[in-house]
Amino acid sequence: NVKLELERKAREAGNPLIGHCVGMPMATNGVAIVSARDEEFTPDTKMEDVQLPAREAGEIIVRGWHVNTYQVPQSRIIADQAGHTWLRTGDAGYLDEDGRVWLVGRLSWRVERNGKVFWSTVVEEQVLSRCAKVTFATYLKHAHRAHLILEAPDGLPEVELKGIQEMFCRDGIPVDELLILKKVPRDRRHRSKPDTAALFASKAKWPYLLLFAAVLFIYWLLFTGA
Repeated sequence: NVKLELERKAREAGNPLIGHCVGMPMATNGVAIVSARDEEFTPDTKMEDVQLPAREAGEIIVRGWHVNTYQVPQSRIIADQAGHTWLRTGDAGYLDEDGRVWLVGRLSWRVERNGKVFWSTVVEEQVLSRCAKVTFATYLKHAHRAHLILEAPDGLPEVELKGIQEMFCRDGIPVDELLILKKVPRDRRHRSKPDTAALFASKAKWPYLLLFAAVLFIYWLLFTGA
């Protein structure tokens, strides 16, 4: 498998950015990387001011006959000096020296701390390669906090959890909240991605459930004479 061989060589070379290699763009398509930013593009944004060189991760933008730029907001498109129109995808990645595209996650999921950027796919692969008990991992930013959600159907032994925590401390990867589940809900459109709406909706219910349980306990104390 060429893809796996490329990823193996990248690890052996000590490449801090690995992600998933998806190959070379078709000749009729254009793929470029621009700086990671939450701000919208404006008509004054110049592509040469935001485009990144090889091996630098940012947002993936695309152009080509198959790309529809007529029904999207101006904030999602940018023009180059040749007059070509490019579309922001919301996906993050980088190009290597040979022009291959490597995915590192969603732009909005990136975690930024102390001048460093931590990409979802890169962190998730570190976890999955470290612990066989984890069958699915999600690392992302939500509500300005870094979340690590692990799927461990058979549970996660304390020694494995400690190993993951030590790895994160060693590499300086921030984690504000850790959640271990037997099953992480998947996006029905992309089974390889988590359903973040369902994930954080269920997480948000816990304070209300705990409050409800506390009220029931107080009611039991008051009216049962315990």
